[in-house]
Order: sequence, then C-alpha cells, then structure tokens
Amino acid sequence: MPASAPDPAPAPTRSIWMRQGRTCMAARDWAGAIRAYGQGLLEQPLLGMHYAANLERARTHYRQERRTINQQGPAHTQVVVAAAELSHNAAGRAFTLAQQYQHLGHPVALLGSHFPQWGRELWEPIRSAVQKAQLPVHISVAEHEPRYVEQAFELVLQHPADLVHLSKPRLPPVVIGLLYKLLWGSAVLVDIDDEELCNACEREPITLDGLKRRWIWPSGLTGSPWLTGRCRSAMAAREDSG
Repeated sequence: MPASAPDPAPAPTRSIWMRQGRTCMAARDWAGAIRAYGQGLLEQPLLGMHYAANLERARTHYRQERRTINQQGPAHTQVVVAAAELSHNAAGRAFTLAQQYQHLGHPVALLGSHFPQWGRELWEPIRSAVQKAQLPVHISVAEHEPRYVEQAFELVLQHPADLVHLSKPRLPPVVIGLLYKLLWGSAVLVDIDDEELCNACEREPITLDGLKRRWIWPSGLTGSPWLTGRCRSAMAAREDSG
C-alpha cells in the first residue's frame, strides 16, 4: 500500500494573533494586545492593515492608562535609554544618561545592540558599574544587518517604555525610537553630544529624497556616512520645527 502524502502545511491565518489580541483587549490588557498585534504585524505583513488598525486601538488605550499611572510620580514612569552600540564607548554615554534617570527616581533600562565588528559583550569599562547600579540591560546581536529592523522590532515589543531617550542620532537608536512610537506611543528624546556629520567625514546632511536616490543596503549601520547624514538631517528638522 503506497505511503500517503504528508498533509500540506496550513496556510498562514490571522486567527492566532488576532484571537490573542482580542482576548487581551476584552480583558483590558492593553500591553498584551499590543504584543499580540505587533507580533502579527511582524510575522504576517500581508495582513498589516488589519493588525495596524487593531494595534492603534490598543496603543490608544494603553497610553491613556499609562498617563494616569505616570501622574503618580517618577517611580511610575518607565524610561529606556537606547544606545547607538553597546560594545564600544558609545555605551558610556548611554549609561551616564541612564544613571541620571535613576537618580531622579525612574525605573530605567539600557537597550541596544551588539554589532559583531565591535564585539559581543557590554563595553568593558562600564560592566561592573552597570552591575553595581542593578541596571537592566536589553540587548540583541545584529549578526546579519539586513535583519536589524526585525530584531529591533522584537526587542522593542518585549520592553515597553513611557519615555525613550536616544543616545546619539545614529541609525540604530533612531530606528529604536521610531519603533517605540509605533508600538507603545512612547515619548522620545534625542541626546546629541557630538556633531555626527564630522564623525562620518561629511559636511552636509542628506535629505530623505537624496537617500532614496542613492540607496543601497549599507555595510556598517553604526558608521554609514549616508545614514548618519540622514539621521542628523531629521534631527535638524525637528529642531527647526520646535
């Protein structure tokens, strides 16, 4: 008797994440709903319009709830400091910012990536200080840079925050900030301690249209002159608009 053919793999459906999201919404678990709809958005982009609409509803409820909680004081406002890179000296600046929030009484975490060309461990000069400060550190390793946004999405989805402080206007933390706005509706601040264009050996920022005309996937997200120029241009636009 011939062996029967294996059953075909089921076609992707939106039932799992949609069902989970609706269950969370019914229970007023807004954070759980955001995680469910966000995961669906990541895994099933073809159904993005459906997930995005539900995500927006969950995010609105979540922010309303968090605003009431935030009014109780600094201890009830979760802060995340996003570093440009956590394996070299850019981590030092982010750690200093995180310490300031700790001193103000906020629960705070350090968040960012390791890019293997720089290393796979927290920058050595701050390791013991981070441990002594009992500072949570959330890290992803960017083994394959074209997957960076996907990894950052997953990282942000797991760690909600009311306020996100980006350390340096470089592409990795800017992506983190945009994702926090999308997923959690967080307030986002940007710390600019150096003129990043000088570090990239550029004189002028590049516009978004200019980047689109010249775009290829860059090697080295932490030091690409084009992307550094675009990030600095975006920061300048925000400064001009107040």
